[in-house]
Amino acid sequence: MSLTCTAMNYIFLDTNIFIHFIDFEQIPWNAVIQDQDLVTIVIAPTVFAELDKHKYNANARVSGRAKKVLPKIEKYIDGSSSNKLLLHLMGSRPKDNTFDQYGLDRGEQDDSILASIIEYTATLSSADRLYFVTNDFGPRLKARSLNLNAIKPDEKYLAAVEPNPAEIRANALQKELNELKLRIPNVAVTFLDKSVLYSVERRKIRTTKEAFIEDKGTK
Repeated sequence: MSLTCTAMNYIFLDTNIFIHFIDFEQIPWNAVIQDQDLVTIVIAPTVFAELDKHKYNANARVSGRAKKVLPKIEKYIDGSSSNKLLLHLMGSRPKDNTFDQYGLDRGEQDDSILASIIEYTATLSSADRLYFVTNDFGPRLKARSLNLNAIKPDEKYLAAVEPNPAEIRANALQKELNELKLRIPNVAVTFLDKSVLYSVERRKIRTTKEAFIEDKGTK
């Protein structure tokens, strides 16, 4: 009796995929790699560390994405995720001799990911395939120089740009400033022959948009 071995596609995701693209669980990975065999998402230790660091990013959008994705990854690790997607988090960082052998720099995050991919490749069967998915050209170029499959995801999977709260407030304050300028009326007292007895013209508001916004922001 012979057993048939099903080929598996292993997809390493760069950090930018988690931050700048739609939810990784919603991306049709078979379509991205153009292969219908089973898929396992693999997360290199460097990527996980970067995501954890991004929780404290000054950019609210970036920190928000990191805070959403990390609990999802944790559910895969402890087996509580209800999603059918297969996910594996590598437990150890690449060895020093991997960096030396392939001319990679341990201090470079992209090189650390590539070193993890190289070591992971050695554990696969000849039927398995491995892909590195990143939106950055540099890492893709270096991956290909190491004979690794590197793919740029279609831009249709990019996440919609969420409005910047500070920008929304600035626009609202600009609108308020414009309305204030229009509230000051032109007043004129005239005789029946339309000659002017007394007039008050609308006083121009001299404050700049920036000064108005700064003043409002401190209140």
